[in-house]
Amino acid sequence: MNVTMSNQGLFSWLLRRVQRRPIFDRNKLYVSELLSILLQLDESNRRLLGEVDGIDILLQQLAVYKRHDPVSHEEIELMHNLFDCLCSALMLPENKDRFLKGEGIQLMNLMLREKHMSRDSALRVLDYALCLVTFTGSASASQNVSGSDSEGMQKPSNVDPESVVVANCSKFVEVLGLRTIFPLFMHCPRERVNKSSSRTDTREKVKSLGGPTAAEMEEHIINIIGALLRHCPPPLKTRVLAKFVENDHEKLDRLVELHLKYFERVKSTDNRIRAMKEDSKRWVGYTSEEVEEELVLERFGGGLLTLQVLDIIILEVCVNGDPAILERMLQLLKMRATSARVILRVVQDHMDNLGDGSQIIADAEKSRLTALVQAFSCMIP
Repeated sequence: MNVTMSNQGLFSWLLRRVQRRPIFDRNKLYVSELLSILLQLDESNRRLLGEVDGIDILLQQLAVYKRHDPVSHEEIELMHNLFDCLCSALMLPENKDRFLKGEGIQLMNLMLREKHMSRDSALRVLDYALCLVTFTGSASASQNVSGSDSEGMQKPSNVDPESVVVANCSKFVEVLGLRTIFPLFMHCPRERVNKSSSRTDTREKVKSLGGPTAAEMEEHIINIIGALLRHCPPPLKTRVLAKFVENDHEKLDRLVELHLKYFERVKSTDNRIRAMKEDSKRWVGYTSEEVEEELVLERFGGGLLTLQVLDIIILEVCVNGDPAILERMLQLLKMRATSARVILRVVQDHMDNLGDGSQIIADAEKSRLTALVQAFSCMIP
């Protein structure tokens, strides 16, 4: 149905309608909701969006919120819908390329600097724009390296998925994005809430204004830094690695803090999974394959993916960064009663589960991680 509606011109009409002035009206809100649904449900709509200059249209509409917050709850919803549309579109490599050419990286970086409400969703957009998914089940972005049509048939991309994320990561460093992302890495933003609904005399939970939660923003930031270390060419990667030496290696302290946080979260998830396995009533009607899939997804959602990205970052900075980094990292791990071998096991587990997406990309990532693991193993006691 979505494809038919697109062919009839409704999709193009929706894009034209969302461009009309004023900046906000209720019809514009309804149009943004419909666009968001169409883009989430159908791959061909994401492709069509790019072909009719939809990426530029979305960036133009979102640029309004670079230095100004929405003035009403309904306008906040409109802004979030537009961000949702952009994230859905960025599942396609072609649209990542259009995003780069439309100066989307620069706009998102400006939003991070300005610290308005749009900053939180800009982190999510950058996660989609900079990351390359090597297997299914990613919590950060359910992207695919090649598109598919409405019948599920794979449709090859005319843009190399890896080349476009390399270009996006390079542009982010070139526009001084490291100056904005690393302060957020050190101090993650809080979730935005409706201050008028808060009550100082009770413990009642205040109402969220939508957008990413604090936990989601933290994961987006970690994914972005992991993508920069993975995809930046050597001269730019050196600039990323240098950040971990600044201010007496304070970012290494933060890395270890986050590693321990997510390691404990995964341990708690594993305990819950063991209890789920023993609950036979829960799995009535499930095949063994379906049970296994549910448990794997539960573990992914329980912090495993973020832990894996964190520990790959640790390996990257220790192996490829300043020699003093390794010494400081080993000291920090010893102080926190943990071991570098734990980090190696987490990365090895990640390597063992690569391969469900593009085999070429998975093989390249496995080669990269194998080299990191071997080098790190030789460097630690």
